[in-house]
Amino acid sequence: MKSEADSWLEACISKSLDLKQAAISLGVETFGVDGQLSYRRRVTVDKRNDSKDEESLKLYAKYTSTSRSDMERYYQEMSYAVSKQECTFYGFLLPVLQRVVNGSRLCLAVPRCHLHCVSNSGTLLLMDDLLAQGFSPASATLSVEQLSAVVEGLGRLQAAYWLARQQLNFELDKHVFAGGGTPFANPLSESGLEMSTIVGAKLLDELKKLPSVSEADVELLSAYLNKEKDEFMQICETKLLADLTDWPSLGLVHGDLWYPNLMLRPSSSSPDSAYEARIIDWQFCGFGKLGRDFGTLLLTSADSRVLTDASRSFEQLIDRFYDSFAGEFVAGALESTEPPVSKSAVRDNCLESLHGAVLWLLWDPRPDVVLGCHANLLAMLRNLPMGDF
Repeated sequence: MKSEADSWLEACISKSLDLKQAAISLGVETFGVDGQLSYRRRVTVDKRNDSKDEESLKLYAKYTSTSRSDMERYYQEMSYAVSKQECTFYGFLLPVLQRVVNGSRLCLAVPRCHLHCVSNSGTLLLMDDLLAQGFSPASATLSVEQLSAVVEGLGRLQAAYWLARQQLNFELDKHVFAGGGTPFANPLSESGLEMSTIVGAKLLDELKKLPSVSEADVELLSAYLNKEKDEFMQICETKLLADLTDWPSLGLVHGDLWYPNLMLRPSSSSPDSAYEARIIDWQFCGFGKLGRDFGTLLLTSADSRVLTDASRSFEQLIDRFYDSFAGEFVAGALESTEPPVSKSAVRDNCLESLHGAVLWLLWDPRPDVVLGCHANLLAMLRNLPMGDF
């Protein structure tokens, strides 16, 4: 016998895809895997009874419910709040960006969305099943080639964002593209989360438990923080959000860019890249400095060799990010123009984002996350020009 959730999901899929006799198969429902904040399952739609399509449609459903009793109340409210944000991204902002690049070769590195729905009873997103398209979940030790695919995809998104602003003569900035009560408020303070309830044990306490961390390592991090954790967080928030009224420096921010939110596959179409990337889970999206996601990506998802003294990989990744952004912006601009943000400014933003990555870790210092990030964190402090904060 079908559950109420199964019946509801099948009805939504049938209506959104205008299905009459198609067979819908629902995969196993998951929740909480790798920090998932919504229910998820793979969906197969056999449309042969509805049309002449011979191939099944492979989809992926993400949904929340405000009435199900199998989730704690706190997580239910948090799940609903952040999923509304993601539905608004897919249903409102992404279509604008896609129209900007319509007819061009530009791939926005985001999965195609077939349905986005927000109601008082829950949310629903229905998108392409990336696993069925040959994509695989990213690892926590991405190579330079894999990271390049991610930052180039992020750069293309930034170009589309800036082209959309330009084509609207920046008239909608205050209403659509940044701050001021829009659906896309900043991802730090308007994510729907009560940060005070998420902050767990102190980062230093977790690091001290790791046998591979020396006293010198702990002293290095202590000297960097230089203040109690809560005060450091306040400084980070103030500094990283101070630019939201600085229109020229704005970019689209994912807000949670680390390996569980990335999918990769070997490239079959681009001679310049060994991989294709898709960036998923836009539940914490917002606006901030162009390059804001850079630090979190490197802290959580890079092979630690990327962050060593002997490697120029860090600078190369900044170059790949900026060249993707600037090149696509200039190519798509309606009038001949220079990139709206200089490479030096983007580099400064990327360096500053490293501090934001530490803040990200301070928010949720789960032992498994700290264990995965500690080598990169210490390598960042030793080798990258993070400067004084």
